[in-house]
Amino acid sequence: MIDAKVKDLINRDIDGVLSGDEKRRLGQAMRRNTQARRLHEELSRLTSALEAIPQADPPAHLANRIRAAVHAGEALPAPRRRAWRDLLGTLIHPSLPLRYASVFAGGLAVGVLLFALFLQPVNVATMEDGAAAGSLVARTETVSVDAGGAAGTITIVRRAGIRDIGLRLALPAGVTAQVAYDPSRVALGALRGIETTAGSVTVRDGLLELTGTGVQGCTLEVIPRAAGASVSVALMAGTHQVFSRVIPLEE
Repeated sequence: MIDAKVKDLINRDIDGVLSGDEKRRLGQAMRRNTQARRLHEELSRLTSALEAIPQADPPAHLANRIRAAVHAGEALPAPRRRAWRDLLGTLIHPSLPLRYASVFAGGLAVGVLLFALFLQPVNVATMEDGAAAGSLVARTETVSVDAGGAAGTITIVRRAGIRDIGLRLALPAGVTAQVAYDPSRVALGALRGIETTAGSVTVRDGLLELTGTGVQGCTLEVIPRAAGASVSVALMAGTHQVFSRVIPLEE
């Protein structure tokens, strides 16, 4: 158990604002309490590691994109730094928000923003639903399938850094649907929305296979790892390919 006053001294010492007398009191407390000493060591190490992370330069086109969003009248949400700081402080320690929690939250938010901006260009055209220009939006493409007695759709949703490949197909007996990919160039995310009628969905290295008769479906989340990455969707009747479509994962 660490006294609340000792926790406050630890936080303020990490911030470098303790007086000489407070430093003496903190030293005495840590000599008596191994938990307090361990907490101080962990916070010192983590703060040093976070402060050693080099500052990332924003992309050159970021200013133009922000100006386009502002001119289009897009409202930016007000930051809630205190809420994030309190939440992370509570998770890390149940009593006081810690300095390194706010540093971590800020770094995480900047990292997510830059990840999205680098991997998904901002669409500054007016969207069909009337949303303001400059939004990061998902783009959807639908491919109709009618081959080998199978019928249905393949849906490709492109969003920041991630692609969703959705299958919904009515398969006759003996026909399977396959999604093939190169694991060195494509990473798998979540598999969701599984819909099978007397069938199954199996995933092994480099291949997803959808089998059964009647309506079968699922959505596979894929993440391109390299330029030129793609997936291939095929319908197989035994060893005979009755349908094939290569889906580039880049914009």
